[in-house]
Amino acid sequence: HHGEIQLLEILINISRACPNVSKVYSIGSSTAGRSLWVIEFSDNPGVHEVGEPEFRYLANVHGNEVTGREMTLRFAKHLCYGYLMKETRILNMIQSTRIHIMPSMNPDGFDIASRNARRGRFNYNGIDLNRDFPDLTPTVQPYLSNSVKKQATVNARFERSTQTNKPMQVETLAVLNWLHAIPFVMSYTFHDGAVGVVYPFDKRPKGRWYGSTPDDNLFRALASNYAQKHRHMSDKSKFGIDHNCRYTNGDFHRLGGIVNGAAWYSITGALEDYSYIGTDCFGLAVELSCTKWVSTRRLRKEWLDNKDAMLSAVENVHIGIKGVVRYRLTGEPIKDAVVHVLGQEKDVSTSRDGDYWRPLQRGIYTVYVRHGVAVSVRKQVYVRNISTFSATILNFEL
Repeated sequence: HHGEIQLLEILINISRACPNVSKVYSIGSSTAGRSLWVIEFSDNPGVHEVGEPEFRYLANVHGNEVTGREMTLRFAKHLCYGYLMKETRILNMIQSTRIHIMPSMNPDGFDIASRNARRGRFNYNGIDLNRDFPDLTPTVQPYLSNSVKKQATVNARFERSTQTNKPMQVETLAVLNWLHAIPFVMSYTFHDGAVGVVYPFDKRPKGRWYGSTPDDNLFRALASNYAQKHRHMSDKSKFGIDHNCRYTNGDFHRLGGIVNGAAWYSITGALEDYSYIGTDCFGLAVELSCTKWVSTRRLRKEWLDNKDAMLSAVENVHIGIKGVVRYRLTGEPIKDAVVHVLGQEKDVSTSRDGDYWRPLQRGIYTVYVRHGVAVSVRKQVYVRNISTFSATILNFEL
């Protein structure tokens, strides 16, 4: 396992080996002053390219859950090596996607856990960071509060006052600002304590056991894709392979390797719930191992188990539709135009460059865009999802 200094050295060495397609940056600091490092891969690192989706891997939210920390480091090495070896799959991925990898959101917790693996789950202040994000569920069905005006759809653009109506830890605030600075389309967050892919919502609605988003079928498909690409996560015969799962009720082999977060157990303030409601990002959590501090010897097996799943997850950012919304008369891009798919209760909005992405399953859809009082013509599109490096393009003018 790699400590704070080693982690940074690895990221820097990777970036030096692949300087044309990678960049190391920090989104802020932890409570104890440790930097929150990210490495990104792109054919134009440091720049958002119009039409190119942004993808995020994040790990070590709980300091003593370390498998994802090492998987993300190995994944970054794999991208760099594949680029240098001119592997077609990696080249296509880097040329078509901007990939951000954060190995540790909770370096303070990791430091504590490195001395005592039974501790370190929380940050330096003793706060669980995956319960610390603003809870926006009362603004949407089926959680709608009587005191909140009903939203016609799950709209991505919430006012800043809505997002910060409670104090947050500095790590949470840094990640939240990161989420709103970059138009992420899809993300996966790594945890330990179970085996399976967890999809939102994570908070259980009153009187219900299942937290269904408007995109429940899509989330189930994304979760199943990761589980099936994993070497054993979806294999029901592997139930009980990790004996520590007996103590966590978290062996989801028997369910095909996926589970709804609320159906497992209910939490408030989860990153995935916030990402879906408060931004345009479709986020899932991957529980890699029931053993939280896995042995160094086991890490190679974990990498081999997850490598293809991690690659496929990045490629899935290209499902659905994407495009640019512009003014008809000037050709200038329109920021914060709302893209609505008929029959879908989740809207997405255009970025400052006028581009948008809407992950969708295969099918025929009718789409239109609105900005203020202006509404576009309705367009019908057949989404095939046959490309691993471009969604179906659908542009609009207003």
